Amino acid sequence: MSRVRVLAYTGLTLLLPSCASQVEVQRVYLPVVNYPPFGGHGVGTTYDDFEVAYNLGADWVYNWGIPEDVPWGLYPAAMVWCTTIPKGLEGYPVILWGNEPDIASQCNKSPQEYADFWNENVGAYGDTYNVAPAVAHVEWLEEFLPLLSVAPDAISVHCYGHDGGPDCKGFITQFRTFGYPVIVSEWAWIGTDPQEAADYIVDMMAWFDANRDWIIADAYFQARYEGTEPWAFGPEYNTSLVDWERGDLTPQGRAFRSMAIVVTQ
Repeated sequence: MSRVRVLAYTGLTLLLPSCASQVEVQRVYLPVVNYPPFGGHGVGTTYDDFEVAYNLGADWVYNWGIPEDVPWGLYPAAMVWCTTIPKGLEGYPVILWGNEPDIASQCNKSPQEYADFWNENVGAYGDTYNVAPAVAHVEWLEEFLPLLSVAPDAISVHCYGHDGGPDCKGFITQFRTFGYPVIVSEWAWIGTDPQEAADYIVDMMAWFDANRDWIIADAYFQARYEGTEPWAFGPEYNTSLVDWERGDLTPQGRAFRSMAIVVTQ
């Protein structure tokens, strides 16, 4: 499969939400052949910053629910965050089911509990590309998958790099053994050095592109946030691609955009 996408930051002027600065963007797509239902480099956002993701050159986007008013050319994926099905889920061709049920502070469900929910509900969305819950522990998924009466179309994993933390490439590769396409729906570098984080982004995005035969999609987390949110790692560890106050690209954002501008597979 070959794919080339070109993104040039000239032409149309768009305002980033709640930002003082402007970004000029012109998006040009060349033909895509035999591409999966969605894929490539995505961005997660809890503030519905879909235009921000669009301007960064992302292929797809998700929030923790139903993404609405997404710019044309940016593929929206819906999410069932835990076991409450949001209104408007029907009609979305991709559904991400479950956000970290293996973590107590997140969805927090046992494999059996979430398998019961999955088996009861996923069948109603049979024409949808259904993605298994995003997890941070291989063992949870090992127990979950055999319990399903409806197989997922893909599985999902989260991994954050940091000093003394996991080797995300090695960790993600463990999920290849399940035999399903893999989606890395949250990833970033957690640290206080923005340039170190930017270098990590370039390296990981190149690795994702080199392994598109089994990693069909990835989503950096996240587009833009303050850093004081309950789920955040703290202001000094902010992973935003766009600065919350100024609206300009962070070093991480410049790195992401540089890798998203032209992709060849």
